[in-house]
Amino acid sequence: GVALGFLFVGLKIAEYAQPIATVLFVVPSVAWVPLLILWAGLDPLKLPVAAAFLCSFPPILYGVLNSSRTVDVGQVEVALTLGARPWDILTRIIMPLALLKLFPIVKAEAIMVCKTTIVVEMVALSSGLGHLLLVYSLIIDVRHVLSTIIVLSVIMVGITESIDALEKRIASRWVGEARW
Repeated sequence: GVALGFLFVGLKIAEYAQPIATVLFVVPSVAWVPLLILWAGLDPLKLPVAAAFLCSFPPILYGVLNSSRTVDVGQVEVALTLGARPWDILTRIIMPLALLKLFPIVKAEAIMVCKTTIVVEMVALSSGLGHLLLVYSLIIDVRHVLSTIIVLSVIMVGITESIDALEKRIASRWVGEARW
């Protein structure tokens, strides 16, 4: 979603891609599960990966297109006045500023990917923590249900913390570059 979004921005077709990204963004990720089962089958690897992709791609594409539009026009105009090429504008102004605005979306989508994957495992697969959670709940094993929820929470916190660390690293590198 990030690469395609910046490609659309770089090719100056973001305004045409925005309505499509909006339509895909508003569809609940779980609504895609029946189609994913038809397309990817019940493969315990393909189905969760396809669900993760379809869950995260539209919101991140939407976020890139929107955050790129909010870049200060004044910075772009100054850079153009100083002789910047379109590639310089994209890589030195638009991308750094847009990426900084995109990290909260990426964090939220990482959690949504985990949740969607859990639902896919509960609904369609006979493996994974989602399936385990379903089995324990059906036999009313509260202790194991809570243990599974704790494991899922630890995984999600770890993912969020990793994204936070990446955000800090990129922000420290690019905040200074977002000037011309």
